[in-house]
Amino acid sequence: IKEERADARVGIAQNIVDVEPARTRASDMDAVRDWDSFMHRRLLELAISSGSLDFLGINYYTRIFVTKLPLPGVPLKALPGYAEVEKATGPWLFRLLGGRRGDRARTDMGWEVVPEGFERVIRSYWQAYKVPIVITENGVADGDGTRREAYLVEHLAALHRAMAAGARVRGYLHWTLVDNYEWGSYTPKFGLFHVDRKKGFERRPAAGADLYARVAETGELPEPAVRTG
Repeated sequence: IKEERADARVGIAQNIVDVEPARTRASDMDAVRDWDSFMHRRLLELAISSGSLDFLGINYYTRIFVTKLPLPGVPLKALPGYAEVEKATGPWLFRLLGGRRGDRARTDMGWEVVPEGFERVIRSYWQAYKVPIVITENGVADGDGTRREAYLVEHLAALHRAMAAGARVRGYLHWTLVDNYEWGSYTPKFGLFHVDRKKGFERRPAAGADLYARVAETGELPEPAVRTG
């Protein structure tokens, strides 16, 4: 790309979760470090070392807990607490192996809603690499329209805190504008506009669309609710 257009700004987008140890033991701390490096940082650091990375795209949705799992054939000897891993193993086996999920509210994808993890990720990656950041994905699967407004307010507030602490963030892209083909189906409803596929793809605003428009227009954000835990 640089050879074709020297002034092009080139970056990569990484799907990054807030990674925490399942338990306060040294082996789980090691598992967090190894998983974070493998899933998030190794490719990024290779790109940065090339000298051609102008910005880092961050896709953020949730956090996971990671535990050490010293069994043969287990990648990195770690068990990451993704909702998809718990679904694949079944909740009983997942817990038996030492897996942990958080107790926060969850989206239609089964992902925990942890806005402060968004702030931690942004601040951590800015401090580590000093590469300008673009939030290339952030949003919520919310079919019944009861969570999107709070999700937006809390995550935009977390973004603002990270920027106030010094992180250089060039932009925020909500995932997504309209309901789309997502994770193998049209079922998850991430869109600011719903799409009725049975009525000529009719589109109507989803809960949160008006709020997002007001924030984009005015730069003013309602106060988020206080979370604990």
